[in-house]
Amino acid sequence: MGAALSRPARGAQSAAAAAKGKGRGAAKGAGKGMGKGAGKRAPQGAAASDRPSAMLRAYGLRPNKRLGQHFLVDTTYLTQIVDAAELAQDDTVLEVGPGLGVLTEALCERAGRVVAVEIDAAMRTILGNRLGTRANLGIVAADILKVDPVSLLDERRDGPAVLLDGGAVDGSAHDAPAAADEAALPAGQPHFGPLRPHYKVVANLPYYITSAVLRRLLEARERPVRAVVMVQKEVADRITASPGDLSVLAVAIQLHAAVRRVAVVPPGAFHPPPKVESAVLCLDLYDRPPVPVDDIGSFFRVVRAGFGQKRKQLKNSLAAGLDVADAEAVRALAEAGIDPTRRAQTLTLLEWSALTAAFTAAGHVRPPRAAEADAAPSALDRDADWT
Repeated sequence: MGAALSRPARGAQSAAAAAKGKGRGAAKGAGKGMGKGAGKRAPQGAAASDRPSAMLRAYGLRPNKRLGQHFLVDTTYLTQIVDAAELAQDDTVLEVGPGLGVLTEALCERAGRVVAVEIDAAMRTILGNRLGTRANLGIVAADILKVDPVSLLDERRDGPAVLLDGGAVDGSAHDAPAAADEAALPAGQPHFGPLRPHYKVVANLPYYITSAVLRRLLEARERPVRAVVMVQKEVADRITASPGDLSVLAVAIQLHAAVRRVAVVPPGAFHPPPKVESAVLCLDLYDRPPVPVDDIGSFFRVVRAGFGQKRKQLKNSLAAGLDVADAEAVRALAEAGIDPTRRAQTLTLLEWSALTAAFTAAGHVRPPRAAEADAAPSALDRDADWT
């Protein structure tokens, strides 16, 4: 359904016009959800009227601390994000957290269709006022954690800048996904839904919901072929880690996608600058796991057991996590060709695959029943050590 758009407060009209008046192809800033901070220096390549601070003043707004809002203002990194998406006119882009809409504008220049999902009503107002004439843009009022991402791509959401209600939104911080919406996802069991051709995601993710949003995308009933996401650098380091430094999160992401680092983004590239560095990652999703996996739920049951006591040797952590005798754990490790004294973070995806097969053959791991799968947490929600 549509929604009326308000204009800047009286006395701020000229500032709003200045903030809006730039070339169609310019890329001057994008919404970013991260930590706190305050900035002083001008962003590279941005005129004073294009600064987020000027746009926000025009509407009498400040960055929403509850939503962790920071705005990317350095055009160097903005261009790298758009380039990494490798967009074409037959692509549909789901943008999560468009903020002030400058990245949105750049995406509209290259993609055939852009659906911008924004939880903050004030940001949606600015988006509509700035980009309301874009025929290939749809703006959706929704919490990405409470909806099936693919449902937001409904053709009826085409622009120009149609504001639609995609779910309950109150402008506050994200809550846990609503139970009713879990039916759209394989709630407890990681999943390989089909890739949807020409569907891509671009997201500047708030730090506190990074794993939850990634799960929403990777385990959706239809998945994007590519996702370009901005995350905290520490999280990016964990996601891209190699054997020796792996975590549950790294195993989960790398099982679903080939990951590469696009850029490291300093705090000064944002308004206001966060307290930590960020990084842009590009995820190319697999149509099937890159290693043999007969049952993904069983695979992650073994992985979670192994990382359950990550400082212990695998023979001990697996025995405890799977509730089997130490001798059975040692036997399965030997069957998989893995030294029982190794630790979980050193195993490759292929070794986790072999280990799962060994435990499954011995009858120690089985695919969960439907009720168990519904109650079980996602692999991406269980990695407590990466935050």
